[in-house]
Amino acid sequence: YYEGLRYLGSHFVRYHSSEMVEFGRQRTWVNKDGQWSVDSIKNSIGKLPNKPDVAIMSIPKWPDHLDSDKNGKLDPDKKKQYGSFCADLVRIVNIDLKMKVKYWETINELEGKYKNEITELIDISNYCADSIKAVDSSVKIVGGSFSQPWDNTIPKFIENAHFDIWSHHNYASGYSDSNSVTYFTDKISGIVSGIHHIKELLNKFGKNNIPIWLTEHNLYWTWEADQRGLMAGIEGGVWDASLLMELLKDGQCKAAFAWMDAGTRYGKIGYNWKKWKYDVYSPAAHVYHLYDRFAQGFLLPTQYTDSTHFLAQAFYTENRMALFLINQKNDSLQLQFSPKGWEPDSIFQLDSTGLKSKSLPKEEITKLLPLSMTVIHYKRKVGSSSVMKLRKSNFIFHELFSTSWKFMDIQGRSKSVNNKK
Repeated sequence: YYEGLRYLGSHFVRYHSSEMVEFGRQRTWVNKDGQWSVDSIKNSIGKLPNKPDVAIMSIPKWPDHLDSDKNGKLDPDKKKQYGSFCADLVRIVNIDLKMKVKYWETINELEGKYKNEITELIDISNYCADSIKAVDSSVKIVGGSFSQPWDNTIPKFIENAHFDIWSHHNYASGYSDSNSVTYFTDKISGIVSGIHHIKELLNKFGKNNIPIWLTEHNLYWTWEADQRGLMAGIEGGVWDASLLMELLKDGQCKAAFAWMDAGTRYGKIGYNWKKWKYDVYSPAAHVYHLYDRFAQGFLLPTQYTDSTHFLAQAFYTENRMALFLINQKNDSLQLQFSPKGWEPDSIFQLDSTGLKSKSLPKEEITKLLPLSMTVIHYKRKVGSSSVMKLRKSNFIFHELFSTSWKFMDIQGRSKSVNNKK
């Protein structure tokens, strides 16, 4: 499992399970009395594969004893108690165990239950945020965790809640009759629009410096709709690749978290029933591996003649360049290009048959397989000039941390075409 995470390049991880606060479940961290089990936490916290400063710890909801009438809502007189419950976990993890987890969530997709009582949910969120920061002022609160960005209660939440990062989820569909990959990829523009909508609300309420994180995304928001296993197939891989490409190009979303790391439906790493372990890499796993390996340096502007279900993206460092090509169609595409000053080093092709690596043919023409992603890696020819000299206009780059899915804008413009700024 950990080897699989390393292959994915999962450098920024959100730890989330509803079982965390459900006594008797496999992943529970609470005792029978609904209090935190220090032994359970110790047994698992040391096995976290990521450094804690690049991890979100999600407390999805309150334990059962704080919901006496079992209506799915926190008892109105238990807000302070739930705030203390969350603060106690921060104290155990960050103070007693010295794990120093930086990012914390205290609610998850609760807007439906509080549709007509959003003020109650805001109060709950604020009690938790304030209680947590009283224990450890260095942590950051990831607020919202709404199931989608268009809920009409979001403006009031953004205006009045205490948080350092905005978070919401967005999936392509919840219906099993959605069987075309073009159907899914057409939904990506809606996800980008949702991010823009949240950005407008943050600006409206004077919170324009708060980053936006997409903390869950995939093809389906319910595994029951995925009867044909598309999320674990090439459709899921093309979806993840296309979404990452559009989020990077747009630049408003500062971190994206696919749901989820391992599992038979949503998982990028599938379960091997013969070996009894997680070691089956889905096409989406290869997508993340290739992005982690080659999507480094500056993100360059790209232009192409036909953008109908075809996407391209290039990443540049001083002596290397990687070109990502996505074919969202069920038919193959023939592509011709000739980057001056560069020579191909290797090519990777991902389609329904898996990931293949091979030498690039001498002619700089490549065939894009149906439903596929192709990555071509180049090295600079000896004595050649910079690829940036090919572009005469000024432009803004989006820079990737070289080993992270957290995106950061560079605000400076390049005044001369050969200026590395």
